[in-house]
Amino acid sequence: MSDIFREVDNCVTAPQGFRAGVTASGIKSDGSITDLAILASDVPCVAAGTFTTSSTRAAPVIVCQERLRSGKAQAIIVNSGNANCATGDLGLLNAYRMTEFAAKRLDLENEMVLCSSTGIIGRQLPIEKIQAGVEAIELSTDQGNAFSKAIMTTDTRPKRIALENRVACSSRGLIQHDVNGRRHVDQRYLHSFCQWISREHTYQRAAPRCGNISRGTAPRNTIPCT
Repeated sequence: MSDIFREVDNCVTAPQGFRAGVTASGIKSDGSITDLAILASDVPCVAAGTFTTSSTRAAPVIVCQERLRSGKAQAIIVNSGNANCATGDLGLLNAYRMTEFAAKRLDLENEMVLCSSTGIIGRQLPIEKIQAGVEAIELSTDQGNAFSKAIMTTDTRPKRIALENRVACSSRGLIQHDVNGRRHVDQRYLHSFCQWISREHTYQRAAPRCGNISRGTAPRNTIPCT
């Protein structure tokens, strides 16, 4: 690793201004495994994203595409164990509902909350379990690594990293990357989502050029990608 970077702990909550929380809501067959997580910023963030070109988009992808047109977000709710893909109109409704649960829990507007789901395809979300799980989640600044575990499906280990660097004038920057998923033979059917967090000062006009990232306003940024 370059001398200008230093790896730090707590993953998505390593940058100042971010909190996360997880719970075992019972989506997975093993009810003791965490499968529901929320990541939230203390302030609204400039947000952007890029998405699959597949015509068979999962419900959370549709919700995120719609809401990211505003260029703003403040939280994301993520579940594992169920992809909410190929679930029709009910699946789309459930994707909206899970963002509503999180928005109410965090006292935010519904439109400021994004969602992601990963897991089994073609099965409806157990939305009552998600609603109860949201109520059980307590957010804190030390739950970043727990967030990484809660979004795992067939992954054998969490895939996360948080790096800190010092730039000109001794200012302090911190970026974090947390990803779930795998690459298929055809990129059109890419199955992956990530959360990329930065505390760097950025400009809204830069976000569309950043590929699979969403950038937040200074001094804190949240980067949920689907």
